[in-house]
Amino acid sequence: MLDRIVAFLERRPDADQSGSDPFSVKQVAAAALMVEGARLDKDFDASERAAMERIVGERFELNADDASTLIDIAYARQSANYDNWQFANAVKKNFSPEEQIDILSMMWEVAYADGELHRFEVHQIKSVASQLGLSDADLEKARKDAQARLGITD
Repeated sequence: MLDRIVAFLERRPDADQSGSDPFSVKQVAAAALMVEGARLDKDFDASERAAMERIVGERFELNADDASTLIDIAYARQSANYDNWQFANAVKKNFSPEEQIDILSMMWEVAYADGELHRFEVHQIKSVASQLGLSDADLEKARKDAQARLGITD
């Protein structure tokens, strides 16, 4: 299975791709970045898992089973101790700048999911934004978008 996940991230999907892979490189990369953020505080709990499943289900139009499977694949990929650069690079190559900001927003949603915004989660989101070449304003927009979706006020 790990070989299949690595294959997702090593190729750029064609618009008309119709292979047997259940998820696109975009979906796996985005989910893997969210999983890494959730794992950073050493407390990957049910609320974070549920938030990720909801987010990928909504954003990628997946049913509940597919959303859960995508998170399982992303978790396995992250657990293999590969550098986040692979995921950030896949996002940079396969998502528009607007979509990249949306990925950061998804990461913020997961970071807020357990009710405690950990400094490692913040650092990881900022690091991904930097790897994507996004500005501080883009990072703040992503954070504000996530807070608005979650009903969080500063």
